Amino acid sequence: MDFEVIVAAPYWAMNGVHIFSANLVRGLLARHIRAGILLTEQNSSLVNVKEPLMALPSDIPIDELPVSKPESWGGHWRAMIRYLEDRAPCIYIPNYDWRHSCVSPMLSNRVCIVGIVHSDDPLHYDHVSRLGRYWNAIVGTSGAIAERVALRHPALLERITTIPIGVPAPELFPERRRDENTPLRIVYHGVLTQYQKRILDLPRIVTALLERRIPVILTVVGDGSGRERLLEESRHLVECGAMRFLGVLPHSEILEILEQQDVYILTSEFEGMPNALNEAMAYGCVPVVTDIRSGIPQVVRDEVNGYRVPVGEIHAFADRLALLQRDPERRRAMALQAYRTVIEGGYRSEDMVQSYVELFRRVLREANLGAYKRPRGELQPPPQEVAGIQILPGSYSRDIEDTELSLLWKGRLPTSVLAARWLGKRGLRRLHDILKRRLMDKP
Repeated sequence: MDFEVIVAAPYWAMNGVHIFSANLVRGLLARHIRAGILLTEQNSSLVNVKEPLMALPSDIPIDELPVSKPESWGGHWRAMIRYLEDRAPCIYIPNYDWRHSCVSPMLSNRVCIVGIVHSDDPLHYDHVSRLGRYWNAIVGTSGAIAERVALRHPALLERITTIPIGVPAPELFPERRRDENTPLRIVYHGVLTQYQKRILDLPRIVTALLERRIPVILTVVGDGSGRERLLEESRHLVECGAMRFLGVLPHSEILEILEQQDVYILTSEFEGMPNALNEAMAYGCVPVVTDIRSGIPQVVRDEVNGYRVPVGEIHAFADRLALLQRDPERRRAMALQAYRTVIEGGYRSEDMVQSYVELFRRVLREANLGAYKRPRGELQPPPQEVAGIQILPGSYSRDIEDTELSLLWKGRLPTSVLAARWLGKRGLRRLHDILKRRLMDKP
């Protein structure tokens, strides 16, 4: 069956979800499957982008939702439905595009939705709670995440699967030739935020190493809302050459930097299956990471191919890093095991793409045979905030009504949904009330 895969993103921010998205699209294109990225808010005046943006990749198709910059949310939602239905049969991957995935209940069965739970956090679990019943399949990026989704939503169990994040990996193990007198080269690459990532632990760990007379250089690649405070707390370490900041770099340059490092560090409080972790292991970096419920225990075997440390334990991090600096043979052996974990454990891009292709073909087949039919539902914008994180503040009832009326009059929704929604027992009364309110609003 010929189909297209549409991978959504609100804007091209610097995070692992978008690295995953680009890798997935590249892999699908290599298999001659039509695929591309859809940016829904890259140039919208409705959102204030506070995250650092990445340069758009030049080797994969990038499209923007066809709406004008000042268009309302109602206009965005109408455009989203048109965009997907015009490309059906297709696969739609919402990722973390919370503000546009709300159209899921209004899509026809020719648009198959594959929702991905990228992280063990309330935002993703809220996403499944609101919209999971309208998705053809739900993917957890780790077994722990898939299990949590299943425990919360046992009715969705048959549609939940696990597909780990896959990354490009070199064919040969990248060798490092260093001795115990060489500074330990550590890298952190990702978003610079204290929430989730706990980036302020980084200078404290480096300080603890220097106090033990362990030579070290920590390279920080990335940007984010916590950058200025991190720079402030790391100023003395930068001055003495123990830390350096490279900012946002093209992904190809990040891979080159990984080959030059000994250790990848991650101090996060929660994660999914970190794309950056798998990339670093593929390039021979020994992971020293937090021991959290996520995909991390799935790939990092403590004292075998890396170390897992309790969250916030600065001296425990320093202990493991000091051991790696003093013992080059141990470091090489663990780096080789980290590399083999990715190559042999199903964490390469090729492995991930193969799993997604099989899933896409299955859900398309089920939709075509009628084995899965999307329930009738209404447009469901996300809540104003989840776990203290603002998503869609304000009231949007008017945008919802405008969207529904527009789609009704233009025939853009499935007839069965329209009949149930608007021509049912109370449908005509609801339509009458809305039209009456519109007339009263006119000057």
